[in-house]
Amino acid sequence: MRVQARNIFERALAESGIDRAFERHVSCERGVLRVCEDLYDLHTYNRVLVISIGKAAHTMVNALEIQAGNNFEGIVASSVDPGSQARGFRYFHGGHPTPNAESIRAAEAILKSASAQNTLSLVLFMLSGGGVLDCGEADLTTTFL
Repeated sequence: MRVQARNIFERALAESGIDRAFERHVSCERGVLRVCEDLYDLHTYNRVLVISIGKAAHTMVNALEIQAGNNFEGIVASSVDPGSQARGFRYFHGGHPTPNAESIRAAEAILKSASAQNTLSLVLFMLSGGGVLDCGEADLTTTFL
């Protein structure tokens, strides 16, 4: 019974990984990006900006590139050293659990990049654990896939 429980746990852990989530929910065929049920014709946008924040930020960018290609650019803000960097992305090594100076620089870069977008831009926002939004009295951490 212990072996069965361990096998179930290992299978559940493998299925809940970022790579598997992106395999199930993200694809790109003929320039049409699918994220869950939403479709985005990438040919209709002048720019696609990816903002990836949190401990899994780099992993999510890698998973996005595996599923949808490497024609993206953007910002990665994480407290985890990625080892390597994806082409076209600016990396910031923020503090966790407390923000540091690099966290502030990342926030400024994100705000500047996001505010420079227009109606012909698509912004993909990926948030993982460690990327916390201050919502007044409560903190909110969300993963969308």
